[in-house]
Amino acid sequence: MFRIVEEGADHGVPEYGLRKSREAFVAHVESTRRAHAAGVPVATGTDFLGAPLVPHGENALELELLVEEIGLSPLEAIEAATGIAARTVPDDVGDLRPGAHADFVALDADPRDGIEAVREVAAVYKGGERVANGASDL
Repeated sequence: MFRIVEEGADHGVPEYGLRKSREAFVAHVESTRRAHAAGVPVATGTDFLGAPLVPHGENALELELLVEEIGLSPLEAIEAATGIAARTVPDDVGDLRPGAHADFVALDADPRDGIEAVREVAAVYKGGERVANGASDL
């Protein structure tokens, strides 16, 4: 929704779609804020498919929005994308342990010092094997 709200007009989204997206975004932010304040675990996920408004590889935006719009701390946003998100998928996916699938990234900077560090990827691992030396290799 965020990208549609921010960039939809430039991509031909009609006014009624922009209006509906703005309303949905405001409602989503408010309900997520209330859930977080009530102690409900927040997990990240993705529907970034590669289309112009949802480009592949922009998952960091979700963490940034959790901090900037919802009010999570950078550490809480990292936990939403790691441990909490891992609890939403099958047992062999999402954990860093022997026998688990182990897709993960290594960062150049500590995101607890600023969530924008999630964009500074040093290495990418898939199934526990290094597949890229940073986001530019993908």
